[in-house]
Amino acid sequence: MTSKKKVYQDPLQPIDNRVEDLLKRMTIEEKVAQLRAGWPMCYGYRKRDGKVEMVEELKAVLTKIAIGHLAGLLRADPWVGITPEMGLSRHQGAEIVNAVQRHIKENTRLGIPVLIGDDGNHGQLGIGATIFPALCAIGCSWNPDLHEAMAHAMAAEMRAQGQTVLFAPDLDVLRDPRWGRSDQNYGEDPYHVSRMGCAMVRGLQGESLATDHSVVALLRVYPGLGDAEGGHDFTRVHLGLREMHEVVLRPWKEAIREGAQGVMVEVADYDGILAPGSHYYVTELLRDEWGFQGMAMGDAGAIMALLRRHVAQSKLEAAVLALKAGLDQNETDFRLGGDSESDRAYADGIPQALKRGLVSIEEIDRSVRRVLRLKFLLGLFENPFVDPEKAQAVARCAEHRKLALETACQSIVLLKNMNGILPFCGVLESFAVIGPNADNSWNQLGDQAPSHSREHVVTILDGITSRAAKDGITVHYAKGCGIRERSKKGFTEAVQAAKKSDIVVAAVGSSSEIRYPRAGEHHGDRSDEADCGENVARATLDLLGVQEELLKALKETGKPLVVVLIHGRAMSINWVAENADAIVDAWYPGEQGGTAVAEVLFGDYNPGGKLPVSVPRHVGQLPVYYYSHLKRRPDYTDMSSQPLYPFGFGLSYTSFSYANLTIDPDVIPIDGKAAVSVEVSNIGGRAGDEVVQLYIRDEVSSTVRPYKELKGFSRINLKAGETKRVTFQVGWEELCFCGPDLRWIVEPGVFMIMVGSSSEDISLSSFLIVKNEEPL
Repeated sequence: MTSKKKVYQDPLQPIDNRVEDLLKRMTIEEKVAQLRAGWPMCYGYRKRDGKVEMVEELKAVLTKIAIGHLAGLLRADPWVGITPEMGLSRHQGAEIVNAVQRHIKENTRLGIPVLIGDDGNHGQLGIGATIFPALCAIGCSWNPDLHEAMAHAMAAEMRAQGQTVLFAPDLDVLRDPRWGRSDQNYGEDPYHVSRMGCAMVRGLQGESLATDHSVVALLRVYPGLGDAEGGHDFTRVHLGLREMHEVVLRPWKEAIREGAQGVMVEVADYDGILAPGSHYYVTELLRDEWGFQGMAMGDAGAIMALLRRHVAQSKLEAAVLALKAGLDQNETDFRLGGDSESDRAYADGIPQALKRGLVSIEEIDRSVRRVLRLKFLLGLFENPFVDPEKAQAVARCAEHRKLALETACQSIVLLKNMNGILPFCGVLESFAVIGPNADNSWNQLGDQAPSHSREHVVTILDGITSRAAKDGITVHYAKGCGIRERSKKGFTEAVQAAKKSDIVVAAVGSSSEIRYPRAGEHHGDRSDEADCGENVARATLDLLGVQEELLKALKETGKPLVVVLIHGRAMSINWVAENADAIVDAWYPGEQGGTAVAEVLFGDYNPGGKLPVSVPRHVGQLPVYYYSHLKRRPDYTDMSSQPLYPFGFGLSYTSFSYANLTIDPDVIPIDGKAAVSVEVSNIGGRAGDEVVQLYIRDEVSSTVRPYKELKGFSRINLKAGETKRVTFQVGWEELCFCGPDLRWIVEPGVFMIMVGSSSEDISLSSFLIVKNEEPL
């Protein structure tokens, strides 16, 4: 006779009932354990004779602590020092997750499954995962549907191996390109970031978290760091509440509405308020106003930041502040067999605070309840195990590699094409492919990229060589120089390669490379060549090292110069813009980036990407984001105030025209909607994509408003000679703003409606009138 299931074990019971039943059975130690998230846990296994097993230290963590979240268990990258040879295969990763969940089920009193989470906003940080373009590139695609498909593929690979939480998407509104994490974000506009971020949430979470292809989207890094002081990480954000709400916080609100079930809280301060200890940011805004019901997790070091920045006098007080603010889990630098000061702050601090009456059991239960609810939503109590064979089959499958190529192609922006030099045509016998980013897989992938097999990444050289071979074209390669190093030893070889070639393709830009740990080091660090990535702020936005000098030497050969930019932040490329014959901006294009660039160069793919940022001429111009309150910022004495390339800009191998703008109706009540339609025609000789952009301006308002704001976009494909009508809905969401009292309002008045192909290239405009409803 089998014993009757407890309520929390019964899948037929409502989740809320199951949570409450489990909660009442837990001791205070078991409750606090659910609020602990250890990182990195990738040292918790050993490989022996082709098999993988848990080390005793990990077993102890699971048994004695019954920890709530193992972060980084499957991780393999230079930061944690795990190479492709040291890391877990797809099959082995699934096996270790199964071993972890089985150990918990068989050796703990309540058998509460553990969350498995990690970073990886453009592909899982595990061996053999598909590496998609970085988010800075994805932002250039202006294609939420494609991004949703990419996120769905990522989730399928992660969940198949047992990962249940992804620390993504990054929703920072990027207003200072000096910031090192620029490559992890979509762009400078809150509407654009919202659309792209919500697409990723949908793709990751799907219709149900309980499927074998869905993971929790843990949004990061809240409330936002894209406009931090000096472009530094973890510092102060100098913005008032109105600008915070209208710009920085807007994507977060939209992603919460989309159903995101997780948020990572950052350690920066906002007008003197540290978010991990802020009841306003973590509870009043996030939960009470926006309706967030998921788990809030502090970024690594978040609780200790309250102590180190003198907001709390002790670790105990820091833990109390965080818990009362609404923080649930505390991610810590948790070393197996060691001790973490940050982890002890929560693990010891909360029980002590309860005994001293500084927190209530209800406050503890509130946070534990959210963690448990997430585990029930994921279906982990019924299905904590995964199929190792499926984990192997789904990763880098043909469908996912094809999707990685399509996202890379759609993310490429054509910045210049003098005299139609692209696509390559005519009789060509040889190319020179030159530059530090021509044949470097790490530089092409960007930050948050896993250890990988070189053959899994198609570099720019690989892609061009493969495509050129089809036409019998010879390729001459020379590195030329590094990203940051000052040596010119490679110039001679590069110039010689250029002189014996018909066309020069130079791949320059940035690197976010992390080197593997040296002997005695705890973890890896940025390579000497890295100039982008987390904690890599820059004081200049120029090409570093001798890259520009290399380009000048190549230009002096008299051969046509095509520059391919591989990078993670907006760069001041004034000389390149003036002197290159063509500029192909690929950002960090992922594992299929070389094929994508080659397809664009040879005309197999017509580029249609648009810039998601304004590109400055000089770092001294900052900020240059397009939505200034002025029609045009005043020029400097020594330089124009205008960006080198405006937000939304991007060329094509064909041309488009706009006609017949209509607004129906053109007079609406405050809560009404109007359909804005425009005809877009391909007037060139080949098929291509156009990103139709809708901007608005509130002509008179009670607060000073931006001169122009993006409020709609649509990427469409048009055959040569084809015309399509594109329609946008404009209503409350597009017209509202934070009024004088910080409440969201729409005021009656006149709004200019503008459509075009960039923030500066407005083809048509008209007016929409908003009126108060007539009284009865």
